[in-house]
Amino acid sequence: DRFIGTIAVDNRGNAIFPHYDGDGLTGFTAKNENYTGFSKGGTKALWKSKPSSSDRRLVIVESAIDAMSYHQLFTEKNPHTRYISTGGTISSSQLDLIKTAMADMTKIGGEIVIATDNDQAGNKLAQTLTKEAPSQLNITRDVPKLGKDWNELLQHTKQQEITRNTQDRSWGWSL
Repeated sequence: DRFIGTIAVDNRGNAIFPHYDGDGLTGFTAKNENYTGFSKGGTKALWKSKPSSSDRRLVIVESAIDAMSYHQLFTEKNPHTRYISTGGTISSSQLDLIKTAMADMTKIGGEIVIATDNDQAGNKLAQTLTKEAPSQLNITRDVPKLGKDWNELLQHTKQQEITRNTQDRSWGWSL
């Protein structure tokens, strides 16, 4: 439910992730296997999951795929969580939008999780966001324990589950 209406598919099979600013739709990221592009004439703003009035946590990631991966990895731990994605490195206008989102979460006593990639660009973005966060904000940094981003960690976790389930079905007979 958290992501219904926040993703579309175009006629080429690309996943479409719309970006919004305070005035509405500004453009979209298109993703497919070995392909990422941004809408011609569009402006990168923020992709957002569906908000809920019960949300008390905001997770900031670099891609919508990472938001969905993070959500799958930690759903039970974070049922009242909304997500925003920068679509990679950020502009000053995107930073302003993020600062507004962080301030809004602060007003309701929520917390912020910076869950950017575990690489140089992700670390730099995390430093920028931490520096710009409201001073009274409860802010943490979360990085994947394995791989560069949350999608890599999710893929690894799912592969381990498949391997474990396959081994559990084995009866120990050998031919």
